[in-house]
Amino acid sequence: MALSINTVNYLLKFIHPFKIAAGERTHTPSVFIKITDGNFIGFGEATLPPYLKETQQTVNLFIQKFFEDEFRNVNDCYEKVLNKLKKSQSNQPALAAIEMACMQIMAAKQGISLRHMLKIDSGQNPYCTFTIGMDEPDAILGKLKEANDFKIIKIKLGGENDLKIVEAICKTTSKLICIDANQGWKNVDYTLQMLEALRKYPVQFVEQPLPKQDIKQMQQLKQYTNIPLIADESFQTIGDLKTIAKFFHGINIKLMKCGGLTPAKQIIDEAKN
Repeated sequence: MALSINTVNYLLKFIHPFKIAAGERTHTPSVFIKITDGNFIGFGEATLPPYLKETQQTVNLFIQKFFEDEFRNVNDCYEKVLNKLKKSQSNQPALAAIEMACMQIMAAKQGISLRHMLKIDSGQNPYCTFTIGMDEPDAILGKLKEANDFKIIKIKLGGENDLKIVEAICKTTSKLICIDANQGWKNVDYTLQMLEALRKYPVQFVEQPLPKQDIKQMQQLKQYTNIPLIADESFQTIGDLKTIAKFFHGINIKLMKCGGLTPAKQIIDEAKN
C-alpha cells in the first residue's frame, strides 16, 4: 500500500506582538503534514517566518510534487528527502516537515525513541530559553512572569533602550540571560561598547550582533571579546561551518533553514569536530 498524505495550513497567532530589530509580527504561518504508512502515522510542520522565502503556497506545491512518486514505504520517502537536501535550491521548510513525519514513523516501526534513532546522548538535556521580543522595559517586565518555569531568558535587542532593558530584567530576576541583537548593532565599535557594558550581567552569549555581510567586523569583534558570539542569520547550512568558525563561537541551528532533523544532527556532529 502506498503512503497517504494530508496537509493543513495553519496560522499560529502570538499572545504578544513579537518585535525584533528587523520588524514586528503577530503570527507565523505554517503547514502541517500527516503521513500514513499502514498503521503508522507521522506528523511534520513547516513554519514560515518572514525571513524565509517560502510560503504556505510554495510548501504545499512542493509537497504535492514530491509525492507524485507513489512511495511504497516510508524509507524510500526519507531517502528522497535526503537526496533533495543535497540540492541548495530545494524547499527546506517543506523537506523538514516531510522528514519529521518520516522519522516519526521510522522510529515507531523500530519501537525506539527518536533520540535513540539519531544516536543522541541520553545525558542531561540543555536548558531551553524563554524568548522575549523587543518592547518598552515595563512591558518586558510584565512578560517575565510568563517565564517562571524557565532558567534562561533570551532577550531580543537592537534598539535605543537595550541597556535599560537588560538592567531592568536583571534587577527583577536572577535568571541567566542570552542576547539576540538580530543584526541590530550596526558597527564593531558600538558592539564592543555594548559587550563591555554587558559584562556585569549574567550574559551567556550574544547572538548575531552585526549584519550578516559584515564578516571582517565579526572577525575583529571575536578577537576582542570573551563573551560567546553565536551565528544565526550568518549561518544557513553545513557548508557554512568552516567560514563561520572564524567569526563566531557557536551557531543557532534552525530546522527550517537546514532542512530537518537529520541535517541538524549532521551539523552538530561536524561543529563539534
